[in-house]
Amino acid sequence: MANTYKFKTQLVYASVARDSGYYNNRVFKYIIPADVLEPMEADRKELIKWARKHCAGKRPHVNVPPWDKQGRVQYTYGTGDGRHKPKPEPVWLGRNDRELDTKQLEAVEAATPIEIEIEIQQKPYSIAGTNIGTSLKVETIRCLEIAGLKSKERARETESPEDSGSDPVPATPQNNVISSNPMERTVSDLVGSGVVYALQDMLDTYIPVVGNQNRNALIELVRKEAMEYLDQELVDQA
Repeated sequence: MANTYKFKTQLVYASVARDSGYYNNRVFKYIIPADVLEPMEADRKELIKWARKHCAGKRPHVNVPPWDKQGRVQYTYGTGDGRHKPKPEPVWLGRNDRELDTKQLEAVEAATPIEIEIEIQQKPYSIAGTNIGTSLKVETIRCLEIAGLKSKERARETESPEDSGSDPVPATPQNNVISSNPMERTVSDLVGSGVVYALQDMLDTYIPVVGNQNRNALIELVRKEAMEYLDQELVDQA
């Protein structure tokens, strides 16, 4: 049982060219528009009813939705660290519906935020008969706007079939070179490759334990403990 949605929106963050970070996976963030979120929330209620009927527990806990109040979603997938079953990889496409290669995915990372057309599925789930909810599976992401890709694809449309080859590599900053030096990369890129994964995994683990009513208290506790630890790790450079 699943509901499918296809809509245009904004990709606000992406680290998808290759598995990386503490959890050895990939992540991107997008926004569900309000006119799409409303029917999705209505569908979620029906999917929760279905999950409740098929749940072994009599009073299962309903987990929070996979989106926040603003419709923002963080989606992770990839090989992972072996602790969880890997999610199927979504298909990344260019404006001409050709699948993007690693270089082009690097361009997507560098170009965000960009406009995309995304197709997703919302499905119900039950965990150990005690927790139920709905999850999102991303099927395809069609990138409608990547730096340097629009003009190149328009030029390609004028080429003959004999002249056309693989998709052009979209332009990226620093002459298409993505620096391997962490100090030369953006803060969001650096954080997204490790810390965000760790924090998201921690929240996903403990929110079902403390309950959604204590979500903010849990976040404040994590923030306090993290800041105290980082303060201890500071080195006096005077």
